[in-house]
Amino acid sequence: MPGATVAAQTKSAPPPTAADIAAGKKLFAGQCALCHGAEGVGGSGPTLRLSVLRHAPDDTALLDVIRTGINGTGMPPFGYALSDRSVHQVGAYVRSLGRTPSVHIPGDPARGLAIYQRSECTVCHTIAGAGGVVGPDLSGIGAARGPQSLRQSLVDPGAEHPPGYLVATVTAGSAAPARGIVIDEDVFWIHLRDSTGQVRTIRKTDGVRVERDTKGSIMPSYATRFSDAELTDLVAYLSSLRGVQ
Repeated sequence: MPGATVAAQTKSAPPPTAADIAAGKKLFAGQCALCHGAEGVGGSGPTLRLSVLRHAPDDTALLDVIRTGINGTGMPPFGYALSDRSVHQVGAYVRSLGRTPSVHIPGDPARGLAIYQRSECTVCHTIAGAGGVVGPDLSGIGAARGPQSLRQSLVDPGAEHPPGYLVATVTAGSAAPARGIVIDEDVFWIHLRDSTGQVRTIRKTDGVRVERDTKGSIMPSYATRFSDAELTDLVAYLSSLRGVQ
């Protein structure tokens, strides 16, 4: 059984040395920092500066995650690219991050909540079951992404395109183009959800043109709508959303 193999490898491995942690840091910088941020502070992937990680509460689970990834989260497997020793070294470094102080996130979450509410973000996003369905559920966004990534998404929504939110524009004859998130598509039909939440069902005929925008987003940019201080407070609020712990 794969789980038993990982457990056996974990038990037989000697305790990591300072050299192992240093080697793991170099491997992390090359393989993991792109998503998890330099020194694990968080990016498009979650911060790793936690004593207990949601998907890796113990060493056995952590090594398994590094080797096999996590389905549905964007975390890929690294077992094909790293030797068993390298996997242990990366794991040792990640564990060391949980013993370092958490990165301070500036801003006021309470003011950020007020900004979130008055800006009608609830029209598109859901938190704890309340809100719209156009955009991603934000209930645990603070555990899934780092503050720099969250700010980037506010000022340039298309920079980090979330899976399942492909944007397309459909033009049928002289009718006005329909633009929205593709929620379903086959050879005969395409179903789009527009920025109001309305679902458009369009039949693919010879006169229909479908243009997919792999970097597009129906979320507007808030780079000029919010001040720098307001963006900081909003990121502080979103970073506080950890979902069910």
